[in-house]
Amino acid sequence: NELRSEVQRAEREPISSADWRALRERILGELDQLAEQVELESDFAPAARAKALSAHLNVEHLEGDPSLPPDERSELARTALRQAHESLELFDRAGHLTPRLEPQWLLARLERLGGEREKARADFRRLLADAHLITATSLVDAAEKAVAAAQEVPTQ
Repeated sequence: NELRSEVQRAEREPISSADWRALRERILGELDQLAEQVELESDFAPAARAKALSAHLNVEHLEGDPSLPPDERSELARTALRQAHESLELFDRAGHLTPRLEPQWLLARLERLGGEREKARADFRRLLADAHLITATSLVDAAEKAVAAAQEVPTQ
C-alpha cells in the first residue's frame, strides 16, 4: 500500500524522467522482494497486489516510452504479462474479486500494445462486465448485511 501511494504521488507531482526511472526501478525491486516473501504464506493478497503494481508500472513504461529498443520492449512486455497473470492467479486463490480487475485491465492493455486490437476489445468488454457483476454482488452483499443487522435490532 505504501509503495502504491508512492507511485500515485509520483504520477500526480512533477518528476524528472531520470528521477522517475530511479524511483520505478527501486519500487519494482521492493515489489519483487515483497512478492517473494509473502507468496507462500496463507494470505496471497499482498503478493498479488505487489505483482499487479509491478505489472502496472511496466505497462505504463511500455506505453509511455516509445524510444525503448525493440528487444527491451519485448522483454518488458513478457515480464508485465507474467506479472499480471501471476497476480490474477493469486487473487483467484485468495478469493478476491474486485482486485482481479486491475490485472485484467493490464492484460487487455498489453494485448492492445501488442497489436491484438480485437482480443483487447473483447477483454475490455469482459472487464466491464466483470466490474458490473462485482458491483452488483457488492450491493447485494451490503443489502443482505443491512437486512441481517436490521433483524438484530430489538423492537420497542
